[in-house]
Amino acid sequence: MTDLSAALGEVLPASRFSTAPLDRVRCASDASFYRQVPQAVAWPASLEEVQRLLRLAREREVPLVFRAAGTSLSGQAVTDGLL
Repeated sequence: MTDLSAALGEVLPASRFSTAPLDRVRCASDASFYRQVPQAVAWPASLEEVQRLLRLAREREVPLVFRAAGTSLSGQAVTDGLL
């Protein structure tokens, strides 16, 4: 996990991603009954940052899932990869 954290540090400011257990568990479920703890949570602030996250996920073969309010009833807003 530290490897992913270091890679995220190269594409986002430290204030816009987290690998802290509390942040990861907080985002591990949506309004559905599904639960997957992500490896990291990111909060991109620009199109460029989203592009860098997509590139990072592709290069490292880490699933990337977008999340808004987390109100999905079917589990679309959870992942064990990068959220």
